[in-house]
Amino acid sequence: MRLTSMDVYREILRSGVLSSKRLAVYEYLFNFGPLTGGQVQKALGNGVSESVRNRITELVKMGAVYEVKEVSCPVTGRRVLLFDVTSKMPSSYERSKSKKEIIRELEEEVRNLKKIIKGFTGEVKNDGGN
Repeated sequence: MRLTSMDVYREILRSGVLSSKRLAVYEYLFNFGPLTGGQVQKALGNGVSESVRNRITELVKMGAVYEVKEVSCPVTGRRVLLFDVTSKMPSSYERSKSKKEIIRELEEEVRNLKKIIKGFTGEVKNDGGN
């Protein structure tokens, strides 16, 4: 028995809580699930399987999709997870920062610290050491 809810599905569509890529994956799972990531990727025609896998991972973290069980994927032949939608509204999802974003933030912090140090050393010189 599936955990889907037509009311939740309609609310997700109405609220716009999912990005277009997440919504495409969610809708396909809602209509045809449970499915493997490979099946979703093949059906949506997305040439980059990593993109579909990432959207499924995000939807799982948001609580909108869950891992049903491990199966043999009819597309890849590998042992993979089977996914399906839940009957819950998705929670907000904050994606992890990329390495570039982290580096930019750290560089900004270093610039700020240099300004503070420069201001501090200027105060010491102006104070005359007292």
